[in-house]
Amino acid sequence: MCANRAANCVSVFLNCSPMGAFPASLAAKQDCNTGNLPMAAVLHDLNGDGKLDLAVARDCAPGLVTAMINTTTLGDPTFAFGTPTDCTVTNNAEALAVADFDCDGQPDLVSADYGGNRVSYLENQTGFGNNTPAFAAATSAGAVAAPRGVTAGDINLDGRPDVVVTDSANARVYVALNDTTFGAAATFLSPVGFAVSVGPSGVVVADFNGDGLPDIATACLNTDTVSILLNQTVPGDTVPAFAAAVDCATASGPLALTVLDVNGDGKKDLAVACRSAHLMSVLLNNTAPGAASPSFAANVDCAVVSAPVAIATGELNGDGVPDLVVTNRGSPQASVFLNKTAPGSTTPAFDTRQDCATGNEPSGVAIGDLVSPLETSRAQGSLIGPGTGAIVALACRRLGEISAAPSVRGFQGPRPEAARFSIPEQSIPKDQGGF
Repeated sequence: MCANRAANCVSVFLNCSPMGAFPASLAAKQDCNTGNLPMAAVLHDLNGDGKLDLAVARDCAPGLVTAMINTTTLGDPTFAFGTPTDCTVTNNAEALAVADFDCDGQPDLVSADYGGNRVSYLENQTGFGNNTPAFAAATSAGAVAAPRGVTAGDINLDGRPDVVVTDSANARVYVALNDTTFGAAATFLSPVGFAVSVGPSGVVVADFNGDGLPDIATACLNTDTVSILLNQTVPGDTVPAFAAAVDCATASGPLALTVLDVNGDGKKDLAVACRSAHLMSVLLNNTAPGAASPSFAANVDCAVVSAPVAIATGELNGDGVPDLVVTNRGSPQASVFLNKTAPGSTTPAFDTRQDCATGNEPSGVAIGDLVSPLETSRAQGSLIGPGTGAIVALACRRLGEISAAPSVRGFQGPRPEAARFSIPEQSIPKDQGGF
């Protein structure tokens, strides 16, 4: 699904790849109008009907988040979405994340409003099976200067998804802990900031040192690094705590990143879209279990087309290993990298890059199965992070497990009795892109 900024639409690509095939096989794009300036998007089941729906963050003033229900007939190679619903946020929505913040069984949304200097929260009020999405009026989940990236994760392990957002103006990552009372409207504690390198943009949450606590990584544009914050929060505490940031070098101009296990060793690795260098950097995780400091191997770089700005991961050819897709803002193309890394190898390896034509200025990427019911598919949607161009996403029939990064995991604790419907685990998007 490729949201083309100049054309005000998303383009969807059907994955026709045979199991285990190299290269991947993608059908010609199909377009769906979104309204002007689509910047970021997420695929998630918004109405509980078992199909992945679409929400798009738009860089307007005032900003908008547009949601559309997937009305595709299951198994039909022609995609269809219902009438868009526009939700007003503050200015310039540049990133989007999804999680069940109020713990009612429905996935809600948060947007990073770059021009509005805040994170906006949208409570999902869509009826079960309804083809018209409905959200409550946006409220603030925290004031943050020039937020570029946003994600969610249970930072203090209390069973409620918290908000993690980058402050690109002040080189900080903020954590707003979820203070929601079960069954009540979502509330958040004041955001707490942690210093990182200059220019944080895309952000992900994952357990990098295997201690059971979700850590944070952010791509820092101005320093050509990824800053990693290891979580030291006491479970259940109301004050988040992190060790000082540790920087890992990337190619020039890192904007977006995603988490995946490249070599099957059980550790969370990183792949980073580096705009200035026209490269994708892959960093293998060498951190010892329980270590107090993260350790990653030197970046291994793969050439893309031009000015990559977003990245996502998913199993595209059914071979059991996660692959990567990068969007190129400098050229209307998405680059597909099928993973051929040997299990346990210390050197990542990929098949010959495949480039797919998109609309102009692709700026984000998501992967999800739009043509199969979630309960019969292993596919998962993936978060598209902050962007200044179009969004590219691949709708895949044969997707496997998406990256295990819990960047936008929904509520995983016990559901309240009043829950309207449950969210299948397969519907939870887990990846992030960039601008």
